[in-house]
Amino acid sequence: MKIARSAPVAGLRSRAERLDELGTLLGAGMDTDRALDAIGVGRRTGPVVGHLAGRGLLEPHEVPLVRALLEAGRLDAGIRLVAGRLRGRARLSRRLQTRMMLPAAVWVLAILVAPLPGLIGGDLGAGGYLGAILGPAALTAVAVWAAVRFWRPFVEAVRDLQLRSGRPPGLVLRTDLFTGLGHLLGAGLDAGRALGTLAEAERGAWRRRLESASMAVAGGAGVAPSLLRNGLAERRRDGPVLRAAEAAGRLPESLRHHAGLLGQALELRHETIAEWLPRIVYFLILIHLARGFF
Repeated sequence: MKIARSAPVAGLRSRAERLDELGTLLGAGMDTDRALDAIGVGRRTGPVVGHLAGRGLLEPHEVPLVRALLEAGRLDAGIRLVAGRLRGRARLSRRLQTRMMLPAAVWVLAILVAPLPGLIGGDLGAGGYLGAILGPAALTAVAVWAAVRFWRPFVEAVRDLQLRSGRPPGLVLRTDLFTGLGHLLGAGLDAGRALGTLAEAERGAWRRRLESASMAVAGGAGVAPSLLRNGLAERRRDGPVLRAAEAAGRLPESLRHHAGLLGQALELRHETIAEWLPRIVYFLILIHLARGFF
């Protein structure tokens, strides 16, 4: 179902804070309309999920999961689940911005300093110096714009190519899958429908894997074998946990716990990226300065 949007999607931090507040209010038993008023999105004129999407608090790929948990009577859990994911993305964005502030300032200084030997030595005039500054500055602006505009589509395209080649899913996909599936099963949905709901939010090779697993479970196959057979989990790292949890009848709780462990590994990976990215920028700065001085 297509949802009309009357407002642009809010920023990560803003969405996370408002959805977290909404989930807390709903979990405390507050009426839905009063809770919506409390976070400043007004009273709804239709379904609550459509209202949140129309106000820019939910993106289209987040709607199926929240709607399924709403139908299961756990709207608060769905809202808080989305808020948690947004908090993680906002935390990574804030960490990268903080780590990149000093390298960005040094890069600007390097752009101004690199042509100075040519200017002082008489090889460059005022116009040449200005051109030597504007070239790297324009290139930097284009690179930053392209990174902001196309980074997510680029990552999704690379991910789809990797999945098409038969590679197992990475940490992000597995963490989101196990978290969402754990919440849906815990809310009482059958596994086939839960996997189908998660497939609605995806596209490409990952969606096809989820749909295949959904049909397998609906046909009577076990959840753990279906996830492993369709390439939704890693056999060595996830397989023993999934099989043991399903055999013990504790699949929802075990999925959420395992997702938490994967989330910790993902945080460490993000920290490594945030640590090394400034070093790469400093290396590029040295190369640029060397070109100017030598």
